[in-house]
Amino acid sequence: MNLEDFPVFQADDFSVFDVPDLDGRMQAIKSVIRPKLEKIGAQFAQQLSYDLHRPVYAHVAKHARRTVNPPKDTWVAFSENPRGYKQHPHFQLGIWPTHVFVMFGVLYESPNKSAIVQRLENHAETIIKHIPGDYFWMEDHTKPIYLSARDVHVEKFKDMAEKCKNRRQGDLLIGKKWSAEQILEMQAHQALASFQEVFQRLLSIYQLTTDIGNG
Repeated sequence: MNLEDFPVFQADDFSVFDVPDLDGRMQAIKSVIRPKLEKIGAQFAQQLSYDLHRPVYAHVAKHARRTVNPPKDTWVAFSENPRGYKQHPHFQLGIWPTHVFVMFGVLYESPNKSAIVQRLENHAETIIKHIPGDYFWMEDHTKPIYLSARDVHVEKFKDMAEKCKNRRQGDLLIGKKWSAEQILEMQAHQALASFQEVFQRLLSIYQLTTDIGNG
């Protein structure tokens, strides 16, 4: 991965979310954050393709459906489908006004959500042992509400999985986040290493799902 071309998030990136109106914030996202997400996406898509021995595609959020409310966050997603990611198990790297995150998961849009989540539930003990305490679990990708991995034991995870399967709009995501203050203190090599570590750790969980989610 090319460290020289790896972009670093700066204060201006977080300030984009201070723009109050839809058009203004969309323009700021397009001009300030999106070029960085495109570069990050290209580099990690290449790395994930190498790791998985098959093509992985980057999908930078366009927020095309928004007509009133400005985006609260923005991201680049990674999936094995060149047309999109929401219907497949996927990774995301994104930015909120307060933090940056890397995560893997399945969204409610996936037609195979129940089967994917059941596969994860079947491996609950292995997954819980594999996840460090400073990671998070998330049950709704639209809200920055995080459950510390320290508090998610096997039975809690199984409860979350069952709830995800039974709720039409249930999501199940796992990842790590860094505060804006932490990100602003990082140099490019530190940010790259931090993000890479999370992708590498989550790859084994992702690979449990690919025969279902990408079929």
